Amino acid sequence: MASDEEFESFEITDFDLESELYPGQHKKQTKEQAIYGVWANSDDENDGHMQRKSRKKFEVSDYVDPMGFVSGGLFNEKGEADEKKDDEMNIPVISEERKKGFKSKTVINSKNFGAWEKYTTGFGSKMLEKMGYKGKGLGKHGEGITEPIEAFKRGGRAAIGAYGSETKKSREPVYDSEENEEIEIKAEIEKLHQWKKTGEESGKPKYVYKTAEEVKKSGATQKLAPLLSYGNNIKVVDMTGPETKVLQGYNAIGHQHAKPGEGEKKGIIGDDHKDFDIPELLYNLNLLVDLAESEIIQIDRQLRFEKDNVVNLTYEKERLDKVVQNEDIEINNLEHVLRIIDRCKAGFQPDNDEPLTVEGLVHCFQTLKDDFYEEYKLYNLDKLVVPLGFPLLARHFSSWQPFSEPTHGIEYVKLWKNVLESEQKNIEFEKTKENRSMSPFERIIWEIWMPHIRTAIGIWQAKNPDPLISVLEAWVQLIPDWVVANILDQLILPKLQAAVEFWNPLTDPVPIHSWIHPWLPLMGDRLEPLYPPIRHKLSAALTNWYPSDPSAKVILEPWVKVFSRGTMEAFLIRSIYPKLEQCMSEFKINPHQQILEPFHWVMAWKDIISVHHMVSILEKHLFPKLLQVLRKWLLNSPNYDEVTKWYLGWKSMFGAEYTSNPTIKEQFNRALALMNQAVSGTMQPGAKENVAYLTSTERRREAEQAFLSEKVQALTSSSIPTRFKDLVEQAAVENGLIFIPLPNRWHEGKTVYSFGKCVIYIDRDVVFYSTEGKWKPLSLQELIDYAK
Repeated sequence: MASDEEFESFEITDFDLESELYPGQHKKQTKEQAIYGVWANSDDENDGHMQRKSRKKFEVSDYVDPMGFVSGGLFNEKGEADEKKDDEMNIPVISEERKKGFKSKTVINSKNFGAWEKYTTGFGSKMLEKMGYKGKGLGKHGEGITEPIEAFKRGGRAAIGAYGSETKKSREPVYDSEENEEIEIKAEIEKLHQWKKTGEESGKPKYVYKTAEEVKKSGATQKLAPLLSYGNNIKVVDMTGPETKVLQGYNAIGHQHAKPGEGEKKGIIGDDHKDFDIPELLYNLNLLVDLAESEIIQIDRQLRFEKDNVVNLTYEKERLDKVVQNEDIEINNLEHVLRIIDRCKAGFQPDNDEPLTVEGLVHCFQTLKDDFYEEYKLYNLDKLVVPLGFPLLARHFSSWQPFSEPTHGIEYVKLWKNVLESEQKNIEFEKTKENRSMSPFERIIWEIWMPHIRTAIGIWQAKNPDPLISVLEAWVQLIPDWVVANILDQLILPKLQAAVEFWNPLTDPVPIHSWIHPWLPLMGDRLEPLYPPIRHKLSAALTNWYPSDPSAKVILEPWVKVFSRGTMEAFLIRSIYPKLEQCMSEFKINPHQQILEPFHWVMAWKDIISVHHMVSILEKHLFPKLLQVLRKWLLNSPNYDEVTKWYLGWKSMFGAEYTSNPTIKEQFNRALALMNQAVSGTMQPGAKENVAYLTSTERRREAEQAFLSEKVQALTSSSIPTRFKDLVEQAAVENGLIFIPLPNRWHEGKTVYSFGKCVIYIDRDVVFYSTEGKWKPLSLQELIDYAK
């Protein structure tokens, strides 16, 4: 028994063949198989086999061993596989599970086997191609293998079938037949389309929901694609792909499926399910989504637009309401204005019981201006004065005589001025003539009032200025300045010039200043053209004049303040001074019978001729004679009391202005010295004492005057300004004149000042005076004279 049990047969049994052909087929019996035997459930075998397969899948030998392959079989001349051997072979049928286990080793016969070689760049392939090799199997009919059989190294010491096939797998998967290929493709598609969790990925689709707010937020910045805009009815031929397509409208171009290899826009279904995609369905779904989003964005934009439009329309309505309200007010005002104007027009009708008067018309215009000021200014209603007011004013001034009635109609003109020019300022004629036309009030003055003035001036005599001056003084505050300038320059000045030309100082009994000087307040510097001919005529008239004739002084004295200081002094030196010198040179001094008339004739001009010129005449022609007569008188033993009285009498004939003059004082001191010299050697009682007393008195007076002059000089020197501007300011204070800088006025960077009536500026301690648009230098005394 023991020997039988230890005996092992080495013959090959069917079990060995089956185990060798189908390795892994036999497995350990399960508990159920041991109990039930052949009646066990086949599912248990499958489960056991699957568990074993799953365990074997992770063994190391699977990853280390080289891959094997099976022969692709032989091909006949026609390239068809020889399947007879397979039909003749008696291969037992295996279960589906075992077929699945061998699926990876399935041999696929391909008609294009070796076609991959054409994509390589090896030298051998090119050489074989030149030799006529077509990439098929070896042999006459291409039925051989394409690669030689390689040696296969076993991974361990197990049996031959433990490591699978000893041949390497083909470079490309091959199939037994086209039918098997189609079956496997269908199985793979069925596996991909199973909606269940497989492997590590979840079978549940992930949906991304986008709310309407998100759509509106994203659509606020992006440009909306016009899905259903113009051009949808146009057929477009798309030839960009492998196939020519006819699309409906330009918008369909943007909804095509992406080309192979390019990124596609994800729709409802992602890229992971392309095998399940139905292009028409996806296109429709994507189009519906895009249309919905576009509609939401479009509606949102339209809503915001409508809201903004509502706001704008609200503001526009408010504005138009105000416009309508203002228009109603304006229409109402215009109706009132028209009624007032119609009432004024009705007053001109001859059958009207209450004809319109100047006062009534002025009242109508005042009402228009006060109650309807905007319409009054907007429609220039003041111009209605021309057709309405001119006839009334012309009728009122038709019989006016200006010289007999200077103020005739002045009250009406005042009313019109208040109505028509209350807000206007008079403008100079030169500016007005160029820049604007005459206002209605100016037309009243120019067309109604001015013709009567022209007529009156035409018959007016220049030597009788009072009537015309009365008329102008009454109207000068009402009429515009340019009208006054026109009257003075164009009408009055020519008349005065003509009268001066015909004036003769020797024969005319009326002095010229009596009819020229009254115009000074109105004309002022406009009379300057008259002064040169007047001085010329006066100088010619004084050619044969002698100081004994006082008429010359009467004629010249009124012109002292009219002519400028320099001009007047030059005229006197040329025409009067020689005559006074001649008169004084002919003057004779006789203590016993003195005739003083020539002396008084000369001294009468001391108010006109300057002091230093008068002192020059006295020093040259009077005092030499006076000292000579005194010397002769003292040599003849005179009565010194009479000499003293004579001395004091001559001194009293000079005013304080002259006796304080150093030249005059020196001459009287010389006379006093002669008197002292004469009495020093005489024995006449009391003469020496009288002359000594007179001398001491004169010296005491001189000392007092010198002390006072020094004191005044000290006081004035302490208050002498250190700057020329301070000196000008002090002169203005002493003369009661205003000296202030003018705001925003400069000339060559120097401040412009107002000095009385003058406009000046100071540069390098020199005063420049503005006259006729030019700046002229002048002295401080001349400035004071001009300013007064």
